[in-house]
Amino acid sequence: MLLTGSGPTPSLWLYPGTGNGRLGTAIDIGSLGTGIGSDGGPADWSGTEVLHGDLTGNRVQDVLAYYPAHNVGQLIGGSNAFPLAPFTENLWSMLPSGNPPLQLVAAGNASQQNTGISDLIGVVANTTGYELDLYTSFVPAGYSQASTLSAASPDGSPTDWNDYTLATAQPGNDASSTVLFALDKSTGALYESTNPTHSTTALIGTPGTWTGLTVPWGPTPPQLVSADINAAGQTELWTVSGQSATAYTLSGATLTQEAKPSSVARPADEWPLTGSGLDTTGGNSLGFSASGVGWTGDSFFLTAADLDGRTGYLAPPASTISATVRTPRLSVWFRTAAPGGVIASVQSHAISSGASTTASYNPLMYVGTDGKFYAQWPNGGITPVVSTNPVDNGNWHHAVLTATTADSGSQSLYLDGRRVGTLKGAVSLSQTNPTHLTFGTGYIGGDWPSEPHNQPGSTTGYLDYFQGQLAEITYSH
Repeated sequence: MLLTGSGPTPSLWLYPGTGNGRLGTAIDIGSLGTGIGSDGGPADWSGTEVLHGDLTGNRVQDVLAYYPAHNVGQLIGGSNAFPLAPFTENLWSMLPSGNPPLQLVAAGNASQQNTGISDLIGVVANTTGYELDLYTSFVPAGYSQASTLSAASPDGSPTDWNDYTLATAQPGNDASSTVLFALDKSTGALYESTNPTHSTTALIGTPGTWTGLTVPWGPTPPQLVSADINAAGQTELWTVSGQSATAYTLSGATLTQEAKPSSVARPADEWPLTGSGLDTTGGNSLGFSASGVGWTGDSFFLTAADLDGRTGYLAPPASTISATVRTPRLSVWFRTAAPGGVIASVQSHAISSGASTTASYNPLMYVGTDGKFYAQWPNGGITPVVSTNPVDNGNWHHAVLTATTADSGSQSLYLDGRRVGTLKGAVSLSQTNPTHLTFGTGYIGGDWPSEPHNQPGSTTGYLDYFQGQLAEITYSH
């Protein structure tokens, strides 16, 4: 799922699907902006409507940031690198003249003209109200043909298309079998339009192709944000209400909730590390050690923080993390070819105060001397969750350490999208009085396993630096 955030720097967030109606941890893929704004950063996404599809004919998912208020759009070609690298491509100059669409969705081969580039369907104002229009492209981003699909909405009204939210899906991964959904925002009614015979005269969205669906909500519906196909091959609709996203599957003409809602709340703090320590969601930008931190180009993350393993680290202000938090969540992307090194830690005083300490400390995430990944929030013991396989293979890895207060409390580690393990017991940051959160180093020693300063029974911690790259760090509570 793709969602823009809120506030003055919303950015674009990718929520990976886990295949069972749930969403994984959000990734900020829009921190470099759209290429249209003067800021060239996450603020560019303000006021956009975002859609995705094969808009270049390259058989990848491209992103279109459309600005309805300004009649322009920016196309960002899909890639396997994060964040997205924008280039200027003025969509509006490529659309036929006339009233601009008020909303757009990518629609596969809805036109049945087999151009190889996703068609678009949009709601457009006309002289009597609103209509549904189809835009067809024969060259990348060049939508030179437009036609009216219908002046009447699914309920038969000729004037209320602007009361609907659109979404599309492609069952069987077949662009020619695109399904169009329309949700009446005022009544909660949901309609489906299909073209199973691939007719060039009875296209989706035209009169006679609409079917009313049975929905699990009342007259006040959630926001319809997207549709897709799940791992079981079912058509799946995603809605958002407040800070939660819910997936529904379609069976016949009935929509059924697929799983418990997933949180889509933005993190309290987010550090994209695209050349600075800017906190794009909070006010806790990172400070850097005097030496040992640089920036490196990368084929996955366009830019990442490069730490030397000797002196380099990053640290937000001391107020970033609170001892009263019970449900912290930390997400870090990392890459290393060297065993050992603390990736994230909390401690009661600043790292700069010395190479060792007997005060309270807790390494939250570290690479062991055996090359495996270890993680634990403070919970009264030292029993970190450990990965099955080493992570010092020079590849990017994604670690998420979460906590919950349900059932007397627990915490879980997810590595590369899979849950590694869970520890029972409530998280209690007050045990370490963590006034300082640090990335790239931290104190470790005593009973912590697989590290160079292991001294069972000792309370002394020693700084252990991480050698490698860090990117896209987020912290929530």
